[in-house]
Amino acid sequence: MNNSNELHEIFSKEDKAFEFICNSGLLYDNGICDDCGGTFNVFKENSTYSGFILKCNNCHKKKSIFYKSIFTKSKIPLSKILQIIYCWSQQYSRNQAVHETGCSPDTVTNYYQACRQACYQWSLSEQPKIGGPGMTVEIDESQMTKRKNNVGRVTNEQWVFGGICRETRERFVVPVHDRTAETLLPIIQTFIVEGTNINSDSWRSYTKIDQLDSNYTHNVVNHHQNFVDPQTGTHTQTVERMWREVKRVKRRSEGIHNSDVDFHLAEYLWRCHFKVSNLNAFQMAIKLIAETYYY
Repeated sequence: MNNSNELHEIFSKEDKAFEFICNSGLLYDNGICDDCGGTFNVFKENSTYSGFILKCNNCHKKKSIFYKSIFTKSKIPLSKILQIIYCWSQQYSRNQAVHETGCSPDTVTNYYQACRQACYQWSLSEQPKIGGPGMTVEIDESQMTKRKNNVGRVTNEQWVFGGICRETRERFVVPVHDRTAETLLPIIQTFIVEGTNINSDSWRSYTKIDQLDSNYTHNVVNHHQNFVDPQTGTHTQTVERMWREVKRVKRRSEGIHNSDVDFHLAEYLWRCHFKVSNLNAFQMAIKLIAETYYY
């Protein structure tokens, strides 16, 4: 399924949308009952809107068919929700999605946020360490949001810290409260495999990398003097290109509030890790959401 024309039926017909949802693993079928540890299964229930419910096979407790799914408490047609998910997967702006779906801006925002929450859950549980012996990871910090200077509303600065492996292109990006060694060094050990070659600029917080127990090799380029160290060839141009990609996320989202930075970064990392493209974006989004429980 590559484009909206091929998906027209599930975007326009509720019965086809519901059938797609059932067949795509988007419901809590086979989910665990919090009360008894039993398993929820789908049963027919003519008195409900959908004609189905979830019922625990042990304690027989009944739940809405949309329990713990992205459709929980939905007030719009299922077909519209699938269409919004498609718009998010294709990286449409909120205004573009409003135009395509006819839904309100708040509705689109809510479902876009639900998709990003799924990315965030993925990043917490599955994002791998990067690098390794014989590989080089470039690290750097950047400002995701800046304090305005005497113009308009004053906002808090939001710094992010990240790294990218030259050989595999795997990467990490996390928001940070400050750029001290006490903040950055534990993140390096969390996300970078022991024995990795690490390239950085001459920011003072990196001077203690050689003292860590992780057996890193640390190479430094002084950007006040050169972009590439003339003697060692050390540079951080790969991670600097990565920051340009990350900043495009902000522009595409028409600005990001500091409280939402985590979610937008998680979306960026998910798209990079799974090589999400226009051709596979909707399928990948459905798979992501199917693996996420909403509460």
